[in-house]
Amino acid sequence: MYSFYNLFSNDKSEIMKEFLASVLKKNGKKYIKIADLWKAMPLDIKRILGFQKRPRNDILVKTIRPLLGDAYAFREKGGNKVPFFYIPQGQSEMILEAIRQYGKPISPRMLARKLLLFTRAEVGNNILKLQEAGVIRIVLDQNLDAKLIFNDRPRASAPAPVMESYAQAQTVKAPAREYTLEEFKAAFDELHQRRLFVRICDLRRKLSWPREVFDQMLRNLRDREIIDLRAGDNSLLTREEVADCFIDENGFSMGAITWNE
Repeated sequence: MYSFYNLFSNDKSEIMKEFLASVLKKNGKKYIKIADLWKAMPLDIKRILGFQKRPRNDILVKTIRPLLGDAYAFREKGGNKVPFFYIPQGQSEMILEAIRQYGKPISPRMLARKLLLFTRAEVGNNILKLQEAGVIRIVLDQNLDAKLIFNDRPRASAPAPVMESYAQAQTVKAPAREYTLEEFKAAFDELHQRRLFVRICDLRRKLSWPREVFDQMLRNLRDREIIDLRAGDNSLLTREEVADCFIDENGFSMGAITWNE
């Protein structure tokens, strides 16, 4: 807690930094929403900052941000612009640390829920970067759900497969099934045949890849601008075909793919 001297000193910056550090330590996180910061703030500190009642977020941020200096950073997340203060650190480093600290395989969805500071798109993009760098592995459990594991083995000279089974990751047996861009493109070309686009549901069924593997390939190719994803008229699709479409980070159903030559 805060000493009598701290609370009644004129150094608001010192008080705010110590308070924020204590809250983050207690929560075991490196970030906090501005709303949660206000809830945790003692009445004495609210008065020192000049607040008698809950101010608007923008006013609270404008008051606190200059007091923190370079010790803490600020960002607004997503379309709703939810404000956060956090300890400055790269996105990939924070995500890698969360995977390592979890101590067991973690799904991308669970990881995104634990890292409220980032959007799902940011978590997904950084997972791909970490996997490509060889510092994490993406494995499949017995239900064919993707899980992330911190890679504590020395990296081999040859690149690791995109996905591997959970059992193989634990026992290091035979090489796992690879899911490659070449296989994806060959299936696309076979379905394309001079059409304007390929339906995602058709491509998904032709490849028969695990859903998370297929969706991850779509995200990766989209982000690299190799393909474009297009929404379609779901009223023209069967219920099963709608279920086999791709749902993007904003919740929109994408039904078709075009390849950027």
